[in-house]
Amino acid sequence: MVVRPLRQRDDRSGPVTETAPQRFAALVEPHYGTMYRVAFRLTRSTHDAEDLAQEVCVRAFAHLADIERLEQPRGWLLRVLYRLFVDSMRRYERDTRRSMARFWDFIERYYTRNFVDLFLQPSPFLGLTSGIN
Repeated sequence: MVVRPLRQRDDRSGPVTETAPQRFAALVEPHYGTMYRVAFRLTRSTHDAEDLAQEVCVRAFAHLADIERLEQPRGWLLRVLYRLFVDSMRRYERDTRRSMARFWDFIERYYTRNFVDLFLQPSPFLGLTSGIN
């Protein structure tokens, strides 16, 4: 994908301004250390903090025009970081509850069926049947 530079004027002879990635870097780079530190304090994991800070950068690039209008973009960046953290925690809790419910359903079905089958099947030891005849 070719990123074309933005021009200040409609005519083609005007000076070329910075490209979107350059504007983004100038806007977000001074705040990246703060975003990473806050993300690390929230997640207590270097990998999760990096992922969270990177996701904030993706969102910031998508809303670059809106962020450029702000006097202090740091507040917007940190608010998005916090919201993404809360969303990820909610998703984690929901998925954990679902997987635990599936696990206990499996255990209940498996052991209930096998426990009953244990008494109805012939004993594997000495060809004897179990206690229920």
